[in-house]
Amino acid sequence: MTQPPEAGKCQWTLADEKAFIDFLIQHASAAGDGANFKMVTFTAATAVVNEKRSAGAPKTGKACQNKWSILRMTFRAIQAIKAKSGWTWTNDKGANITPDMEPEWLNFLKAHPRARPFKSKGWVHLEKMTQVMPATVKGAHIFCPSQGTTGLHSPEDPFNSTPIDNLQEADAPVEDMEDEDEEEATQEAEEVSQPSNTPSTPPRASSNSRKRERASSETPAPLSKRTKLTAATAINGLTHSINRFGENICIAIGGGSEHSSPSRCKAAIRKVQTEDWLSWGDQLVMLGVFENNTKAADAYLSIDPKNSPFCHMWVENRLEEVKEVKEAKKLF
Repeated sequence: MTQPPEAGKCQWTLADEKAFIDFLIQHASAAGDGANFKMVTFTAATAVVNEKRSAGAPKTGKACQNKWSILRMTFRAIQAIKAKSGWTWTNDKGANITPDMEPEWLNFLKAHPRARPFKSKGWVHLEKMTQVMPATVKGAHIFCPSQGTTGLHSPEDPFNSTPIDNLQEADAPVEDMEDEDEEEATQEAEEVSQPSNTPSTPPRASSNSRKRERASSETPAPLSKRTKLTAATAINGLTHSINRFGENICIAIGGGSEHSSPSRCKAAIRKVQTEDWLSWGDQLVMLGVFENNTKAADAYLSIDPKNSPFCHMWVENRLEEVKEVKEAKKLF
């Protein structure tokens, strides 16, 4: 089959999106909790989505990663509709917004702009996306690591898990937001700060105790005791080395603690708590990022509040980078 010329940005058709999601369903085990796929999976998916390319440039692993971020944000927007008290989601009519609900709908779109296409129609990918995304949380104020990316849900209107029948396809696929030539985003993710493990100062020994200590130290300790002390020291040293390794990674990525600024950090933390599309767990991770990296806080505060899709994608990338750093630490 003759491929079209490689010009401009890559273009996603509805068939491309379906093939892409089917591929991710087949490789869901590679994502683990949270449906966070590695770049190796996105690179492998390019062979599938480029097989019947009809227009635009070939899709790269980065383009597939960006498309997955868009699909996830769309999925979460629908979850937010389902969680809205007093609203009813159906697979053919979407949010079922009536004229008297219009003011409330417009206010809802300020926080969930990706919900706009589903005012009166469903989403063709919802059933398959449900197979890839984490299980639905039911009940208020519940957080589980395996469900962290789905968000918190309202007890009044738990998410509908009814299978999708006769779903009407959207007029057009989700808009393409990635640029083929876009450079890799600067890695600024930081781990959530860990509490200090500084041991407390032991009480001073009396002079008699010190004398007994000096006297006893002249006699070598039994071999078995010396072995136990050496092993404990080695374990403590290894633990310290691992902690230092994690700290060095954070410094290399974020630029070190010399860039700290309490005021900017506080402003970013306050703002991220208003992102109701994020779960509490993800908000906590972002809090850790801002505590350790003021550059990330500055970048977050600089994003235009009106550009919600870009802000969502930026936060998604930061969360994925933090998880990659944690995975790297587990290897040592």
